[in-house]
Amino acid sequence: MMLGALAWGVSTQLNYALATMLCGDAVTFVPLISLALAAAAGVGGILSAISWRRGRHEKEPATAGFIGLVNAALAALFAAAILLHAAAGMILGCET
Repeated sequence: MMLGALAWGVSTQLNYALATMLCGDAVTFVPLISLALAAAAGVGGILSAISWRRGRHEKEPATAGFIGLVNAALAALFAAAILLHAAAGMILGCET
């Protein structure tokens, strides 16, 4: 599943695009978008972990299980990057 990488890319682009528009507003929904995209990356990680576990128990090639494990680890990494970017936006706010 490439859902984690897609969520990270969308999060990065939206954070940069919306930062200048929402800088003067009191209400910002960028952290909510980041949480939703981190959840999407988590769903991709869960699906990859399911694929990894299924590959271990069935008679599939060993590479299928390994790819599921790598994708699950990458989804966790992408979700962490999304959450760190959201935390930086909440802590630092608008720096002009």
